[in-house]
Amino acid sequence: MQMLAVAVIKLLVISMTLVGLLRLIVFLFIGDAQNELAIRRLIGGARGAWRRNLVGLPESKRPF
Repeated sequence: MQMLAVAVIKLLVISMTLVGLLRLIVFLFIGDAQNELAIRRLIGGARGAWRRNLVGLPESKRPF
């Protein structure tokens, strides 16, 4: 059980590091704060965020 916990923690640390590196690479190469935000949303899997951003569209015209 303890080994499983250690494995899960290691996996979390590795994935967080990879995400951080990916964001850093994108930020360095593009250098655009807006794109960095978009990448962060993508990585965070925040599907609700872009739904909330479609403020101008009425409920019936939204693409979901």
